[in-house]
Amino acid sequence: MAEKGVRRLPTRLGKSEFEVTAVSADKAEALRESTDSLVRVIDDKVYIGPPRSAKLTKAQRYSAAASVALERPKPRIQDKSEVNTLNWKVNDMDDWLADYERNRVEPLADEWREKSKTLFRWNLAAFLLHLAIASYMFIFSNELFKISVSTSFAAGPPGCVNQGLCEQFIINNFDATIAYWVVAFSALSALFHFIAAFPLRGYYEKNIQSGKNPLRWVEYALSSTVMILILMLLSGLTALSALIGVAFANISMILFGWIMEIMNPPERSRTEWTAFVFGCIAGIGPWIALYGTLFLNLEQLGVSYTEIPSFVWAILLVQFLFFNSFAINQAWQFSSKNADAYYNGERGYIFLSWTAKTVLAIMIYVNTLVL
Repeated sequence: MAEKGVRRLPTRLGKSEFEVTAVSADKAEALRESTDSLVRVIDDKVYIGPPRSAKLTKAQRYSAAASVALERPKPRIQDKSEVNTLNWKVNDMDDWLADYERNRVEPLADEWREKSKTLFRWNLAAFLLHLAIASYMFIFSNELFKISVSTSFAAGPPGCVNQGLCEQFIINNFDATIAYWVVAFSALSALFHFIAAFPLRGYYEKNIQSGKNPLRWVEYALSSTVMILILMLLSGLTALSALIGVAFANISMILFGWIMEIMNPPERSRTEWTAFVFGCIAGIGPWIALYGTLFLNLEQLGVSYTEIPSFVWAILLVQFLFFNSFAINQAWQFSSKNADAYYNGERGYIFLSWTAKTVLAIMIYVNTLVL
């Protein structure tokens, strides 16, 4: 029980004692200006409390907020049948505390320490592997192997070429040195594995625990787009407008993969596959463009499919499988019921970085050695 003339009132540091004074309410403002203590006016009575705090530390703010939250009475449930249907909204302070706790970077739990070391070692190995490949390819690159990227237009109104009224012009916009593009693909992979292993390791591991990895999707949006453009160029699809469309279709596929993670946090009750399906639709477009162009050209040239060497078809199939193995990994990652499914899926991505990316880079690089 508080003493007579003393009240416990809330402050930024929690509740503190305030003593009633003989000062009238109309003179409270003058009292505030003449003292360093807190002044409150309640029911025409003036209370004076502890000294003002110029600035609270972060720890004091959290402590004060927690004390207010703990002292708040919980809603009373009159009928036990209402337990499962009663919804009550906590005030902004509780929401603020929850946001703080959710976003705070905590030390890794004991069970995550070994996983953290494993991810670090795997990312370090991937970084060194891609760095070595990129360095070798850059040093021994074949600068003579280039493919022209072009645009075409008719020197007249639409349809004039077919009517023989104008000519079709083809302009070579620039020459792409394929070896350098492959170097860029491997260098981007090396860079982002380095970022995950060193400068942003804490950010990376915190996100892995939360079931997402933004660094991966940024890297894939860049590196896989470079790779699909290389495959288009080597397959004869060299129109600038088509390459731009292929690039943005591939970027869309990657961003749908990112949305898939956002829509399916670890605590989900069910897996939502909409983003994955849309990503597959966007991702199949470049391959339809590649194979469709190839088959149409063979048909119009009157070349039989059997005249194409078997190893060429094998290379095309292997490229397709390796490129899309990352989607297979995500499908497995989000369909698994294992508690460590996301962590295992992340290791799967890094393993594919060792294998699929490396094989793709080497296969394309070998093409640059043949003039």
